[in-house]
Amino acid sequence: MKKHFKKTAMLLLMVLMVVTMSVSVQAAVKLNQTKASLYPGKTVTLKVTGTNKKAKWTSSNSKVAKVNSKGKVTALKKGSAVIKAKIGKKTYSCKVTVKAPALSQKSVTVAVGSQVTVKLNGTTIKSVSTSNKKIATVDKKGKITGKKTGKCTVSFKGKDGKTYKCSVTVTAKKPAPTATPAPTATPVPTATPVPTATPTVTPVPTATPAPTATPAPTATPVPDNSKEIQSCKYSIGEYRREAADFLEVLADNEYKTNLQTILTEAKSLEDESEDLDALKKMEESLKVKLEELEDLGTITSVTVDGETKEFRIGWDSDSEGLQENAVYVTTIEPSLGTVEITAENKAKDSLEIQVTDVADEKYEKLVTVTNQKTGSARIWKVYDSFDAAECFNVLDVKGEQVTRFLVSPEPGDDPIVVIFGMQKKIPDDITLTVRDGVKYSITRNGETYGHCGTITMTYKNKTYEYILSYDIEPSLITVGHINGDDIVTWDINNARNEINVYGVAEALTDIEVSGTDPDDKITVTKNEQGLVDGITVYSEKYNLSRTYTVSYYKENNIKELTTDGYKVSTEATVLEYFRFVPSVTGTYNILGTGDVPYGRINIKLWHRGEELASTTDGNLENVQLTAGNVYYVELWQMSTDCDITLTVSMNGTASPSALDEIAVQSEDSFTDEEGLADIEASDEEGFSSESDFESEPQDTIDSSDESSELENSASEEEVAGDFY
Repeated sequence: MKKHFKKTAMLLLMVLMVVTMSVSVQAAVKLNQTKASLYPGKTVTLKVTGTNKKAKWTSSNSKVAKVNSKGKVTALKKGSAVIKAKIGKKTYSCKVTVKAPALSQKSVTVAVGSQVTVKLNGTTIKSVSTSNKKIATVDKKGKITGKKTGKCTVSFKGKDGKTYKCSVTVTAKKPAPTATPAPTATPVPTATPVPTATPTVTPVPTATPAPTATPAPTATPVPDNSKEIQSCKYSIGEYRREAADFLEVLADNEYKTNLQTILTEAKSLEDESEDLDALKKMEESLKVKLEELEDLGTITSVTVDGETKEFRIGWDSDSEGLQENAVYVTTIEPSLGTVEITAENKAKDSLEIQVTDVADEKYEKLVTVTNQKTGSARIWKVYDSFDAAECFNVLDVKGEQVTRFLVSPEPGDDPIVVIFGMQKKIPDDITLTVRDGVKYSITRNGETYGHCGTITMTYKNKTYEYILSYDIEPSLITVGHINGDDIVTWDINNARNEINVYGVAEALTDIEVSGTDPDDKITVTKNEQGLVDGITVYSEKYNLSRTYTVSYYKENNIKELTTDGYKVSTEATVLEYFRFVPSVTGTYNILGTGDVPYGRINIKLWHRGEELASTTDGNLENVQLTAGNVYYVELWQMSTDCDITLTVSMNGTASPSALDEIAVQSEDSFTDEEGLADIEASDEEGFSSESDFESEPQDTIDSSDESSELENSASEEEVAGDFY
């Protein structure tokens, strides 16, 4: 019996070990984060887990947040961007929100002698100040030290030119706790003696009491108004400091002198006076003066040499105050000509404006706006904000067989001019059309394709440089159509010479290909296993050829359009495919009904790899379908917070066999962030901002050309949309 039990136990243990070793848990492919919130300058690194394949990273708004080839995201300025990692056909997304710079705390409470640190997130502290050093001090690291009880305001000026304020309340230092004395022992009561018998005595008559003296009257108490005085002094201090901040932007005149006198008197009352009436009078006077200062007026328009210019208001680099004092005028000239300014205030007072030239300063003009009613005179410094991209813009490109050109003139983003043509190398006779007065020179680097050299432009004392790049016009030699019975859809990237094919077969063994010109010659190449791996297009007309690499992906999750329906779970992809075979030839409607936001539901209809129709509003109407043909309906939910019913029906009276319906309903409610984390299938064509152009001069455009020079400068959205 024992031997039988041992054998049985051993057998069970061996089975358990085999089962354990054979179980393979495949982790889901996903991003390590689906949302992130950052301040400018901060970074976060995204990773795709569950796969060893290399991802291609892109940002929907590289001016808000950029991403490098390793998934490191850097926040640049306030806004939002979607960071995408593409692996094959699948795209994984993370929503990045970049917050505006802000203090870690807008108000703090600190005891006398104690310290608290406030951080400025999103920018660097340029300078700090306190409205009352007797109450609290602050250093450049944001460390605030309480000095005496009261309230004050600590200001942080960032390198972005903005000022951030923190309200500080300083409380009394808590006294050390006093030790509790030991309880005193209760004395033992003395025994009461037994009373001795007292003989009876005749009582003595009671004396008449003397009359009680009348008490002196109580003095009337003096009211305690110390709290009201303290509150009044606090308001005076706040008004005085805010008014003093305008001194930097006021011209020297009688108005400014009177203001300085008032501020001096206010400081004296704040420090020494206990006269409540005098304090209230000064408080009201400062309040009125501050309202007047806050309506000095602002600039409403700027013209230079009679032409209206764009401008912005800000701080100049030498400003230490909180009031904006600079006007930056956008021009294409290295210096300002005749400047005219208009200004107004809320009270619509009469304002006199004077513009004077300034020498030996960073700014070129000084504007004085004088209020004829109050006598105040506000000054503005006018700077020339030179627009290099506009001044040195390329207006036209001419050359032998040049078809078009694209310009990305953003300073700091590797400005580039891409020329497209019908020959294999960049023409020798390239000429540019530029603005009057601008001179240019072209320096060749010996290359005839891709990065061919530089364009240097000069205008007066300014210089600007472009990268010069050349590419064969993609529309001349490219694939126009790819068809096959088992093909669902396909996409092409002319920048990388890549084609992706998606189908239902196990492998891609045969396809039908045509070019954009009926006379183009097509060659389909296969590998040793007989699978399609390349396509070459040759144009006899231009004597040019282009070779593409072909990748195939099988679609495993295509659903049949039946009345049974199916539900989307939180693991489902945003992009869905449905197979539909009509039994009757006729005109059909494909409708997405329900709570569908307009423009958030994309529907496309495919047949043998050919896109027949598409819509972005969820309603595809009046499409002609043939009985027995296999059609694929592509549903792309850009919004996952709605229920959708996708209906395919024949127009007019339809038999039951000609009607199929599928309900696409959200089983679990999605949040926007979770929806962004869903895998997206995208038809991205064109350029990636993360790639570099690498190409050698050659007669054939080889598929090893990984990308265009333009990819290194900007994404297709930032340069000129879809190039190809």
